[in-house]
Amino acid sequence: LPPPAPRRPETGQRILWVGRLSAEKGLHLLLHALPALRRRLPQVTVTAIAAQGSPGYRQLIEDLVRHLGLSDIVTLHPPVPRAALTEAYATHDVLFFHSIFDEPVALVLMEAFAAGLPVVASAAAGAQLVRDGETCLTYDPLQPETLVDALHTLLTQAPLRAQVTAHAEQLVRAEFSLEAMGRSYDALLRECLGQTIACSND
Repeated sequence: LPPPAPRRPETGQRILWVGRLSAEKGLHLLLHALPALRRRLPQVTVTAIAAQGSPGYRQLIEDLVRHLGLSDIVTLHPPVPRAALTEAYATHDVLFFHSIFDEPVALVLMEAFAAGLPVVASAAAGAQLVRDGETCLTYDPLQPETLVDALHTLLTQAPLRAQVTAHAEQLVRAEFSLEAMGRSYDALLRECLGQTIACSND
C-alpha cells in the first residue's frame, strides 16, 4: 500500500467511484441515489473512473445519467494507471464502494482506506474491513434511502469522517502491509509443511 498523498481541502461534495462497468460494481445504485442526495447537497458531484465492462451496462449508465438529469454532475473517465489513482483519492471527499461478496477485500477499498479517503460501502456480513461506523458507513442495496443517508452523513459530518478514516487507515496498514502479509504467508506455509510431514510419517 502506497503512502497517502497530501489531501486537498475538503468540500464535502465530491464522490468517487472506481471500477469495471458491470452491474456487480454498483454504479447504477449510486446514480439512482443522486437526485435525492442532490436535493440535500445541491453542489454534489460524481467522478467515475470506469474500466471497460459490458457494453450494455455502459449504455445503461449513460441512459441513466441523461434520464435522471445528471449530465452536469457526473463525469465518466476512462481507466487510468493504478499509480494515478492516488491523485483521485486525494481530490475527492468520499469513495462509493459496492460489492456482491459478503467479505470484500478489494484493492480499491484498501487503497482508499490507506489514502485517508472516507468510504461508503455496501453492508457485508462479518467482513474484516467493512465495519459500519468504525472504518466506513454502510448501506443496504435493497433500501436505496440508506445509501442517500450514508453519503449525506459522511459528506456533511467532518468529525465522523476523521474518525472513520483514522480507524480504516490504521486497520489496513496493520493487517495488509507487506510485513503483515509476509507473516501470514509464513504461518500458512509452515502449517502446510507441518501437515505434509505429518502425513508422510503416517
